[in-house]
Amino acid sequence: MRTTTRLHNNQMVAHGHNQRDPEIVKKENEKRPHILVGGDHEVLIKGDLRGAYIGLFSGPLEAYNASQKRADRRMDVDDYMRSVEEDTRGNPATKKVKRTDGTIKPVEDKRVKRGKKLSYEFIVSAGNVVQKKRDANKRVITDQSGKEIRPEELPPAMVKEICKRYLAGFGQRNSHMHIVRCDWHADEGYYRNGVWQFGTPHMHLEYIPFGDGYKRGLSRQVSMSKALEQQGYGGAGGLQAWQAAERDILDQITRDVYKEYCKDNPDYYAQHGDLEIYKPIRDGKRDAADGDGVSPEAFVAEMEALDEIIAQVVELEAQAEEKKKELEDMQKAMRDARADQAAREHDLAAREATIKRAEAAQDAERNAWRDDADAALKSLMAAQKAYEQATATPDAARDAYMASVPYSDGSTVLDHYKAAQARQAAKLDARRTDARQRTHKAYTSNAGAAARVLAAATDMDAGSGHSGWGQEF
Repeated sequence: MRTTTRLHNNQMVAHGHNQRDPEIVKKENEKRPHILVGGDHEVLIKGDLRGAYIGLFSGPLEAYNASQKRADRRMDVDDYMRSVEEDTRGNPATKKVKRTDGTIKPVEDKRVKRGKKLSYEFIVSAGNVVQKKRDANKRVITDQSGKEIRPEELPPAMVKEICKRYLAGFGQRNSHMHIVRCDWHADEGYYRNGVWQFGTPHMHLEYIPFGDGYKRGLSRQVSMSKALEQQGYGGAGGLQAWQAAERDILDQITRDVYKEYCKDNPDYYAQHGDLEIYKPIRDGKRDAADGDGVSPEAFVAEMEALDEIIAQVVELEAQAEEKKKELEDMQKAMRDARADQAAREHDLAAREATIKRAEAAQDAERNAWRDDADAALKSLMAAQKAYEQATATPDAARDAYMASVPYSDGSTVLDHYKAAQARQAAKLDARRTDARQRTHKAYTSNAGAAARVLAAATDMDAGSGHSGWGQEF
C-alpha cells in the first residue's frame, strides 16, 4: 500500500473552528457544509492562548517591569499580547492561486496580518483521500452504500494513533515551541450524490514559538526565527529544515503504527501489504489523473514545494525586519540617552547659575558692609583729628575750629565739647557739696578733725584750680 502524510505549518489559527464553537460551525456549514455536527472531535490538550502567555511570560514581564523607572513602560500579559498582535513589520503572508494556464502564482493572503503572530499551528494527518478509484471513463467508483473507494486511505483509528504519538514527542523535540492546545478532527467531509464522504482525519496543534536571552525588552519574546535558531535551525532555510525534520519523524511514526496495526489485524495486512510513503514531486512520481495528467496529490505537492520557496523568502525578510527592529531600538536608546544627557546638562547649568547669583549677592553684601565700615572709620578718624587739633590750639582758636566741625546729629564738635565740660563741672560741684557737708559735720564734732578736713579741702581747691573755697567755708 502506498499513501502520503501531511504536516502543514499554518500562520492563521482559527480558534472557533478548531474548538468547534457552535456558532462558528453553523456559519461555516451555511457557506459550505463540511463539518458533521456531533461527529468525532476530541480535545487532546486543553488550553487557551492567554493562559499560555501567562505561563510563558509572567516571569520575564516581572523582571522587565522591575527594571523600569517609568510606569508607562511597564506591561502586563495583555499589554504584551497586544504588542505582538499589533506588530505589522515584515512581509505579508502568501497563498497560491492557480492561473488559467495551470501555473501557480503566489499572492498576498490578506486574511493573515503582517509581522509576528500570537500563535501558529501544525495540521497533521496521514492517509490520502484525494486519490479515488475510477472506471474507464474516469468516473469515481463507490461501494453499495455510495461511499467513495479510496485505495490510499488509512483507517481513522490508525491515523488518530499516529497523531497522538507525534503529539507526545513534539514538546521534547521542540523546547522553544510551547503547546497551547491540540484538537483532533475526524468529523469533516463533503456530500457526493447525497452521501456523506469523510475527509482525512487530522490534528490541529497550536503552539507559540519563543526565544530567550534578549538584551532589550523582555528577556523572552515571541519569535519564530529565534526559536528555530535556539533549536539548531538558524539561518536561511531554517524553517524549511525544521519542517522537513518533523515530516520525517511523522513518516517514521506512520510506518511504526502501520506495522503494529497490521500485526493486530492480519486481514488488513493481507489486503494492503507493506506501507510505502511517497511524496509525488519529491520522489519524481506522477500519476495519471483527471484531464490534465497531474494527480491531485501531485498538484498538492507542487503547492507545498512552492510553499517552501516562498516561506524561505519570507523567513529571510522576517530576519531582516528583526535586524531593522534591533537597529531602531538602538537608535531610540541613543536618542533617550542624548535627551537624558541634555537634561542633566541643563540641570547643571541651572545649579551653576544659582551658585553665581548667590556668590554675587554675598559679594554685594560684603562690599556694602565694607563701605559702611569705611564710612564709620572715616568719621571716627575725623572726630579724633578734631579732638587732637582742639587740644593743641589756644582756647579761642580751638573753639573756633571746633565750631566749624559738624557732628553727625547736626550739632558741632564745640557743642559736644562744652556739654562734656558742663557735665564734668556738675560732677565736681556735687563732690564739693558733699565734701562741705561732711567737713561741717566733722568740724562740729571734733575741732582737730575739722582742721585736718579743712587742710584736705584746701589741698583739693588748690588741685582743682579754684581759690577762696576755704575762705567761703
